[in-house]
Amino acid sequence: MRINRFNIKIFAISTLLLMILNCEGYSQGTDINASGMQKHFYIGISPGFGISGLSFTGASEISNAKGEGKGAFTTTLDLGYSFNKYIGISTGIGFSSVTTAISLESYSAAFDTTDTEGEKYNRRIDGKYIHEEQKFTFIKIPLALNLQIPFTKGFGFYVQAGVNFCLPKEMSYNSEGQFSYTGFYSAYNVLVSDVGYEGFKNDVQNNTSGTLKMNSMYKELFASAGFQINMGKSVSLLIGGAYTKMSAGLNNSSTSSFRLSAYPDKMKSMLAGSTSASLTSVGFKLALRIYM
Repeated sequence: MRINRFNIKIFAISTLLLMILNCEGYSQGTDINASGMQKHFYIGISPGFGISGLSFTGASEISNAKGEGKGAFTTTLDLGYSFNKYIGISTGIGFSSVTTAISLESYSAAFDTTDTEGEKYNRRIDGKYIHEEQKFTFIKIPLALNLQIPFTKGFGFYVQAGVNFCLPKEMSYNSEGQFSYTGFYSAYNVLVSDVGYEGFKNDVQNNTSGTLKMNSMYKELFASAGFQINMGKSVSLLIGGAYTKMSAGLNNSSTSSFRLSAYPDKMKSMLAGSTSASLTSVGFKLALRIYM
């Protein structure tokens, strides 16, 4: 079904392109397009800045955790072609860096295990003030459809939409939180706490950092719209807003046996305990295009 839907979308886009090209008929020959330039290739650079967002759903132990947005930066080297004064396509290569965070006010978990002497007990963990920051970096290959709506020879409106194919380079995290560890021995009806044995300690400050497994590629939808200013016969400046949304599935780790922290000084990433996590960003975009 997904393949059929994809083919339908490709067919619809192709039909739209052909209709516009036929309407133009290329009858203008080498006439200038909406930007006051002849129809041809362009190269450019597109930096962008924004506020990131993290859509996060945690496993049962951390279901109350909340994702937080921080900052996002991206820059792309563009290569494009305008078919006529209204429509074109572009691709290129880019780099993006995104920072996000996850916070959890309280944490509680328990599981049955045995101690070093073979005694069975129920290990109980309570945590608070838990916070984690993540940093993602990607190499991106965009495929975009570009629309231009001219107002005057030197000024107009643009819309760009497409998909980024994102190759992950890094996903690192830094986590911290305060935890207490106790053990209940049902055979003796005793709760053991605040002793060195088996790490039954109270108010332990855990700090950890590391990297997480990632998929080999992610898809990210993006859209941008704003104003196009033409400076001379070969240079255009685009200024507008931008939005991106990456497909879910940032976490590539199993959550079936996830435990945030079972012992002092040992703590996992909360993102590794997510059942669904995806990135978004909203921000500001500039683009400089040089027509050849």
